[in-house]
Amino acid sequence: MTKKKPQQQVPLDFGYAVPKKEGDPYVEFPGEAPLTVTNEPEEKPLHVTSGEEAKATIYDLKVFGDEDTFQLVCKASSASQGWMKSTKAMQIDGVGCVVQVTTQHGDEIAEALTFVPGVRIEAIMHKDEVVGRKIVKIKTS
Repeated sequence: MTKKKPQQQVPLDFGYAVPKKEGDPYVEFPGEAPLTVTNEPEEKPLHVTSGEEAKATIYDLKVFGDEDTFQLVCKASSASQGWMKSTKAMQIDGVGCVVQVTTQHGDEIAEALTFVPGVRIEAIMHKDEVVGRKIVKIKTS
């Protein structure tokens, strides 16, 4: 998927987008390819499953820290129906996981967060590729 490029003049964190000439919707930033900006917020991409994919999909994404602190355990979404459900977990080595469940339908979002002691995240592999994750009990000796 390519990054969406918006369409009208708006204020930005570092100033304002200014058209190159009267009536031209494109703006130019030093060292950057022309892009357009809009006052309309973009729809949230429901299919994104990692920080790396978000960086490639969302043109103005800003990140502080490790965007993959919470690892995606499972996700289901439908862009045509406007819904998404996901489970993410943050592992605390040797202790357990913080688990977050998110349900989004249109503009409505519900989230739940809890700590689950004595578990860890385990990758589900297929041909050297992570295709999912599961939460399993920490093995004790």
